[in-house]
Amino acid sequence: MKNRLPTLDDEFLRFAGLVLIRWSSRGECLALQPHGSNFQGWTAENLAGLRLGKHLLAANRLDAAAFKALLQEDSDNGTPLIWQRPDGSVSSPLPVRWFRNPAGEGAEQIFSLVKDASPAAEPGAADKKCYYQSLFLPGFIHNLNGPLGTLFGRAELLRFQHPDISDLNEIIQAGQQLQEIIKSMNFKINHERYDQPTSQDLNRLLEAELKVLQCDLFFKHHVTLQQDLGGEIPPFPARYLDISGVLTAGYRFLRQFMPPEHNYRCRVGSFRDGNEAGFTLEMRGDFQADEAGAPALPVALEGRAGQIADQAPPGLDAPFLCECMEGLQGNLTIDAQTDRLFLRYRFPIPKELAAIAT
Repeated sequence: MKNRLPTLDDEFLRFAGLVLIRWSSRGECLALQPHGSNFQGWTAENLAGLRLGKHLLAANRLDAAAFKALLQEDSDNGTPLIWQRPDGSVSSPLPVRWFRNPAGEGAEQIFSLVKDASPAAEPGAADKKCYYQSLFLPGFIHNLNGPLGTLFGRAELLRFQHPDISDLNEIIQAGQQLQEIIKSMNFKINHERYDQPTSQDLNRLLEAELKVLQCDLFFKHHVTLQQDLGGEIPPFPARYLDISGVLTAGYRFLRQFMPPEHNYRCRVGSFRDGNEAGFTLEMRGDFQADEAGAPALPVALEGRAGQIADQAPPGLDAPFLCECMEGLQGNLTIDAQTDRLFLRYRFPIPKELAAIAT
């Protein structure tokens, strides 16, 4: 916080996508610019409840010493930090720079200059069709299950009545595979739509995600999957997206190093280590930057959400990934080499649930 605050008017702040927050020495929010703006749900109506300690320091797990060190930084790019919104959810990491009030202007005050995530442009009618189509997916899957259950129930009866018709076995096996795919997709859609934490079974979640992942035609035709899901992992409260989002964003990042002319081996495992749990994804094969703009190998990332955001290479959907990571305060490792792609995500299990399982 070496720089003094320059004069910034509302017009400039709006143009630059910046938000200026003025704090008292006690960490109370005194003002927000541009006037009348909405910063992550904080507006003039609820701004009196915004606190530096609760909604910034606690959300980033910064103690007094760490915050003091942060104030001494003078990076032009700012420090990526998350903000807790009024509803308790958190933002993706946003770059923050720190200033103090100009000399001679009253008591010492601190200012946060935040590069706020620009709101997405309102999509046109044609672009909204996928959103509206997705609203029917749960009902669509539900309506499929009924007729399919009847068909394959009748096939089972026919097999019992006519054991000499061997083709019925093939029909029933295909039906069971189809029902398993639909079941996994239904599990994902129904659990992922909840924004509040519910009880999660890590292995069941990963099983469903891997079934859905095999609907990706590249993965289905070019990747041989091995699952190693085991261990005594207790259920824990979390959003489904806190885990599925990390797996999805991680795979999509690694996918850019997998040319379609090669085949690959993939192993996905789960683990428990004391009061922590998590999963790993490991790919073996010949890897290289396959997409325009992809970073050159090797690529190595490790850390929590803010650190990943600070290191994010091209092709990584850092805002989405980091917001998912914040749910469980997890630690992510990505190590991409020319012969091996590796991802590990580990997170703390709530103590009360971990104690029950021991």
